[in-house]
Amino acid sequence: MTKLREPGSEHAAIVETLALLTVEEAARATGKSASHLRACGDPDDDRHRLSFSDAVRLVEACAATGKGAPLLAYIRLRAMIATPPWDDVARERPEIIASVLTAVETTGHASATLRRALDDDRLSPAEIRDLKARALALRGDADRIIASLDACDQDKVAEAADLRIVRLQNENAALRRRLDEKRASARKRKG
Repeated sequence: MTKLREPGSEHAAIVETLALLTVEEAARATGKSASHLRACGDPDDDRHRLSFSDAVRLVEACAATGKGAPLLAYIRLRAMIATPPWDDVARERPEIIASVLTAVETTGHASATLRRALDDDRLSPAEIRDLKARALALRGDADRIIASLDACDQDKVAEAADLRIVRLQNENAALRRRLDEKRASARKRKG
């Protein structure tokens, strides 16, 4: 049975990291055993803790894949919510924090997909312009989240983060489909 982890917790960030990298890749990056790393992601295990050095190594390994870095998002968010007025929000409305975390993680996935798409030399100038326009729209979403954070408007933060998550997930799926279609078309032409 899958153990539930609190959204936005260090344990959730560790488990998401192990899903992105695979436990074996994470073990290679840190020099720690797979069982130790899994235990670090267990909220009921107080004996196993991920060291700061190992967290940095995992962030670097995630960054190298271009898939996002859940531990980095967790650390950044923890730093943000440790300062007033967001420390109260974290206690009173943790769903806002979870939405922001998910928006940050999803942004990483969409950014990686956009970079891969823009590096594809088979794209036409029109397709490149379209991708750049999509990237600007996503940036606008991020700007709204940042503005609502700066204004300390909890409801606007939640609304902007949730909107961004949906938009990013849709964009990421559409870009992946488009890349897959391009690759399939190129294979047909070769074969």
